[in-house]
Amino acid sequence: MINKFVSIKNFVNENFISGLKSKNKMTRNVSLLYLYSFFIRMNFALPIELLFFASLSNSYSDAMKIFFIAHMTGTILGVPLGLLSDKVGRKKVAILCSFCRLLAAVLYASAGSYSALIVAALFSGFYRFSAPNADTFLFESLASNNQVDKYHDCLSKMKSVSSFSLSVGALLCGVFYYFLSLRGVMVMKVIPMFLAFIISLLLKEGTVKKEAMTNPFKHLIKAFSYFKRNKKLFCFAIADSTHYGLNEASYTINAAFFKTIMPVELLGVLRFFGHLVSSVTSYLSSKVGKIIGVEKTILLGAMSDNLVNVFSVLCANWLSPIFKTIGSGCFGIYSPATGSFIQKEISNDERATLVSFTTLLNTGFYSIGTLLIGWLADLYSPHTAMLIGYSSALVLNSLFVIAFKQKSIKTVS
Repeated sequence: MINKFVSIKNFVNENFISGLKSKNKMTRNVSLLYLYSFFIRMNFALPIELLFFASLSNSYSDAMKIFFIAHMTGTILGVPLGLLSDKVGRKKVAILCSFCRLLAAVLYASAGSYSALIVAALFSGFYRFSAPNADTFLFESLASNNQVDKYHDCLSKMKSVSSFSLSVGALLCGVFYYFLSLRGVMVMKVIPMFLAFIISLLLKEGTVKKEAMTNPFKHLIKAFSYFKRNKKLFCFAIADSTHYGLNEASYTINAAFFKTIMPVELLGVLRFFGHLVSSVTSYLSSKVGKIIGVEKTILLGAMSDNLVNVFSVLCANWLSPIFKTIGSGCFGIYSPATGSFIQKEISNDERATLVSFTTLLNTGFYSIGTLLIGWLADLYSPHTAMLIGYSSALVLNSLFVIAFKQKSIKTVS
């Protein structure tokens, strides 16, 4: 127990305290990005958002449409925000994303009707680009210090911090719900969003030189042509987006299924353990990647994630939360490996724009998935909807095998 405490203390000292004290702006940037990811992902309301939306719409299908609107907005904005990030810098886009996240939280908390939720969802869509922008920001901060070789390790840490943030938020969700209400939890969600916005103001731009391109259309065409030529990246993006879309859409309706197995107050506890395990495995992702390779790490994480999730729904009893927690651990291994794979497959000049293409596919498939899963939940049940979603994602994991057999045209150093 003492050794674990010492390990945690050393992790905090090395990655936060010493980094924030560093005179090197890019070293400090890495620590600030960890904090930025921690607070912008800390959503106290995540375990009960679906239930809050359903309380104002009286329909799971309509409640899922709020998630659809948010992600579809993110899909539409993905490429423009990528262009904007490449043109004006990562910091300004980080500020924009965190401000819109804060504004959306305020609007959700004060919403008194379904139409008000729709407005909040539109602003929430900007937040969807915060993660890929932060991933790119991290890469360029390390590149500015000639430390690109540390990217997978640092990305694993950042994903681990994000997952730990979600676990803390999920645990506090149960506490806030017990003492307050569904709306009370939504109000508390505003606090970490405000802190993320403050941290975004402290970030510094990287010093990686990029080709100046004033014409955004030429920039977009050049980026897309690269994306199209690199069949390995293109096929991988399709595989990743189908996995993400079906998985996340099924996970979104989690609360409606698990409230039939456990009290609502414990939904946050379930999420807490899931995100905590994901935090640990995200940290270990780079170590697994060094042993078996990044591609095998992705394939192992994706297939294990879906397989365990199928078991969690099939059981529909006290074993379900256990399987769901294990599934979160598998996702923790998978997520940083995908980020590392994508960043090494793209070029510096259109880095954020190319990432935005992959994000666009992810959010697009998720948007479609939310409508499908919501429709199935109303037509049959949340249980059946989740089973169909996870099973379909498991079958489509075969697309990763196809992707990894393709040849890439260029990797960055």
